[in-house]
Amino acid sequence: MIKLSAELKAAIVQKALNRGSATLESIAQTHNVGTSSLSKWVTKFRNGELQVKDGALKLGYATAADRLSHLLNTAKLDETALGGYCRAHGLYSHQLTEWKDAMSTDHNDKNKQQSEELKALRVENKALKKELNRKEKALAETAALLVLKKKLHSIWGEREDD
Repeated sequence: MIKLSAELKAAIVQKALNRGSATLESIAQTHNVGTSSLSKWVTKFRNGELQVKDGALKLGYATAADRLSHLLNTAKLDETALGGYCRAHGLYSHQLTEWKDAMSTDHNDKNKQQSEELKALRVENKALKKELNRKEKALAETAALLVLKKKLHSIWGEREDD
């Protein structure tokens, strides 16, 4: 049995926490770690029992603004400069990649959701316009019948049996 360093555990737990659509099993298998061990590490981290000296997990729940800031700062860096930036800020390069993928996926999902909502609203709008047009025609027909009825009464007079 190989004992993993705290930093490596922190990186694996970080990946598990920011996994997106990946499963714990796939992450555990990728890092050659047991699924039960990984789930225990995640539980310990959430309970505050997993301590890392260098603070590698401190950005696990970074705000979207922090993540965007890091992505913008590292956008044009080469591998060497990126490594230096990551060391200086306590990050891992895979985190930046995951954040970038998550943001683009979120953006695409939001666009897809908005386009679906827009399509549904257009269908609803079309149905409402059709219904309004039908009701306007019915109202115009009723108004025409009332006008004709009044003209009929003025020409023929009132019926006595009404």
